[in-house]
Amino acid sequence: MHILLRWLNWLRRMALSKEFCYIRRVKSKRQSMTQKVKGIYDNLMKDLNLKPDSVALLAGETVNADQGGACAGMNSFIAKLPQAIPNSYVIPSSGCAGRPDHLHFTAAGYREFGKRYAVKMLHCWVIRSTYLKCLKLQM
Repeated sequence: MHILLRWLNWLRRMALSKEFCYIRRVKSKRQSMTQKVKGIYDNLMKDLNLKPDSVALLAGETVNADQGGACAGMNSFIAKLPQAIPNSYVIPSSGCAGRPDHLHFTAAGYREFGKRYAVKMLHCWVIRSTYLKCLKLQM
């Protein structure tokens, strides 16, 4: 539980910091961010005694550039997470309506984003259940 709180606190600090929006400008920081997320994820899996291949990580994009997202540059970082973390998926935010502050989605945007999360999670469950059925058939 402690590692989960560390993870959530880290995400909150990143979301509130200016570095979150401007990190896209410094490639080395972006790479270290990917490794930082991977390190936290690995610790979370270890602390909770979970197997990474059995737990999907869904990472949602920030308000997209098509909506004037102030932190849309972070989406290129988020897009690289599946390369660093196995069994991770990016939930696209393109077309999800953003608020005038260019940081948050509108209620309709959040609903659409939530549907995308649900579809991806259902997809992950179908793949996992199909895989488990195949394993049972082979035994």
